[in-house]
Amino acid sequence: MPLVRVATVQDIEHIASMDNEMTAMHQQAWPHLFSTQPPSKQDHSHLESEIDSAESKVFVAELDGKLVGFVSIKIVGEQRSHLQPMKYAYVPSLLVAEPNRKSGIGTKLMSAAEQWSKSQGAQEIRLTVWAFNERAMRMYNEIGYEVMTHSLGKRFTPNEA
Repeated sequence: MPLVRVATVQDIEHIASMDNEMTAMHQQAWPHLFSTQPPSKQDHSHLESEIDSAESKVFVAELDGKLVGFVSIKIVGEQRSHLQPMKYAYVPSLLVAEPNRKSGIGTKLMSAAEQWSKSQGAQEIRLTVWAFNERAMRMYNEIGYEVMTHSLGKRFTPNEA
């Protein structure tokens, strides 16, 4: 079973590499939305700020000394007047490397994210799953997540713009 631990700045290169895998999967499914650009120094800076911030955390899963997954989590305050004010956690990214999927690592990473969120006073946890990612949706449903909103989009053809 993997060791789940808090990420350090020494993990950034490995996390960025795994993030490339996630981007490639999304780009293959929806090339009109996701970039094929390689990660930039700005991406590394963003990861470093997530690792060093009091309002966010990154957890990694390590198996036989190799990083095989990560989850990033941050604390957000609901400020819109038509919604109940609350502190919640948001998961921008979760990835388990392809050979290690369906082994419980994603569930273990989400458990670490949930525990940290609760310790920070979050009242709930939220995330976004792209519609094409049915495997991720199944995992989240299995661990108790439910659909809270539907985000819709409509693509225009070039001569409509």
